[in-house]
Amino acid sequence: MKTMKRILPIVLVLVLCLSMAACGGTAAAPSGGESQSSSGTQSTTGNQPSGAPQPSVAGEKYADHIEVIIDNTQIAGINPIGAGGPGSATGWVYLMVYNSLVSFDDNTGVYSPNLATSWESDDWQTVTFHLRDDVVFSNGEKFTADDVVFTIEQSIANPGSVAGSTFSSVESAVALDPYTVVFTLKAPKPQILFDCSSELGGIMCKKAVEEDPDKGVWIGTGPFIITDFGTNDFVKLERNDLYWGDPVPTKSMTLRYIPEMSTRLMMLQNGEADICFNLSEQDMDLVAADPEHYDVYAYLANNCSDIGFNLNDPICGDINFRMAVACALNRTDIALGAAGTYAAPETTGTFWGSGTPFRNNDIPIIPYDLQKAKDYLAASPYKGEEIELITAIPTMINASTVIQNQLAEIGINIKIKQTDPGSLMSICSYGTSDYQMYAFVGAFGYEPYSAMNGIYGQAHMQNRATYDEPRILEILDMVATETDPAKLQAYCYEVQEIEAKDIPYINLFYVKQAIAASKAIGGLVVANDGGHDLRYMYKLEG
Repeated sequence: MKTMKRILPIVLVLVLCLSMAACGGTAAAPSGGESQSSSGTQSTTGNQPSGAPQPSVAGEKYADHIEVIIDNTQIAGINPIGAGGPGSATGWVYLMVYNSLVSFDDNTGVYSPNLATSWESDDWQTVTFHLRDDVVFSNGEKFTADDVVFTIEQSIANPGSVAGSTFSSVESAVALDPYTVVFTLKAPKPQILFDCSSELGGIMCKKAVEEDPDKGVWIGTGPFIITDFGTNDFVKLERNDLYWGDPVPTKSMTLRYIPEMSTRLMMLQNGEADICFNLSEQDMDLVAADPEHYDVYAYLANNCSDIGFNLNDPICGDINFRMAVACALNRTDIALGAAGTYAAPETTGTFWGSGTPFRNNDIPIIPYDLQKAKDYLAASPYKGEEIELITAIPTMINASTVIQNQLAEIGINIKIKQTDPGSLMSICSYGTSDYQMYAFVGAFGYEPYSAMNGIYGQAHMQNRATYDEPRILEILDMVATETDPAKLQAYCYEVQEIEAKDIPYINLFYVKQAIAASKAIGGLVVANDGGHDLRYMYKLEG
């Protein structure tokens, strides 16, 4: 996820993309209107642009409040330097509360200023950022280079956090003056700008965090302020009237997790909710059949829905066991069990985002073959032990039941352990021996080196498999500094080929996501990596 997202189209009926090709798009249009473009760029003068389309009809009045039902990833915590990783909805909150140094437009590949007005580097190992001098945090504190240095230092001190993962390539940060900061990187990396565009690398307020380590991390320079938070339940946000950019149209929003699908539909229908990011297949069909009252936004998720193996485990670390599992999986049935027609089964042997550049679609999938699965299992160290499969979020919980039944056909005894996303990401982390297999989501962005999230050693929190293949580490170090597209493609293809042979992860399907909203809702920017932009979402009155 980044400050600006690749934007997908809004549709008024449920038309779902089944292609595995990279997806372009336009800004989501207000209901009943035409799609509008959104530049998402920032000049060194003037205010930050909205990043989302605005209503164009004069005299329209906005409602003060919007009730949002989030997707299936609960918001377990709001702390960029805390342990564990965020679900997609947590990222939405980060984007609403913080600002990054740089903005990145996925549609154009252009970087533009955000909290930094400009930057320069001779070697991409030492990078100088020049900062805005007109920004204050939501608590009134002046934003300076000291806050950037503090954020970097806290990120380095907390390598298992989202900020720690985002800034893992930074060796140090030094303030030259109140509005100039120099990053020294561990190795040359032009893509440091991409890291600096992530909302997961938003700048925190040094004074606020030092005075209150728990709630001080909620203080940012973004357009919203967190006023209340219930773990795995809700987040309440109010407009930040000290925001340095264009004012947002909505005074307050509540982002709420509702576990029961039937309750979500009822809340949308009776007006208790204005927009819902997840409904069941049957309920979404009901909404799509009522275009007079609802709009439906549909897109193919970029992230993989996968199972992963702990390579430190004596059983799961064995390639024969992993091959047995791969041969025993019927991905079509798993996708249907997980989300019905709202899941597109993987048809290749690669582990890559559906729209991430340089996806290698020529890697053959390991075919479903129960006899081969049994042969591989016989050659593995598995002797009938109970294998624990940790999972979270409804789609993967549903998928886990199908996986359990399929693996039972070859004699693998799977025990499913359900938990929340934050706990799963904490348990299934680099170097641990406390888990064996998991079923969750592998996050991919729109830079090729986002693949390193799951495979680049201990530097990245999503490397839950503890996968340390030397050639992949060597390639990704080259990817970090390469700008030639042909070489990048060759590197990325080789990474996918090696990973397909080693099988630390198996992609099962891509979720075909759909969002249901009242016709009064507009200004939402939909991204197929799940990093939707709610900052300038509005609800029309009348």
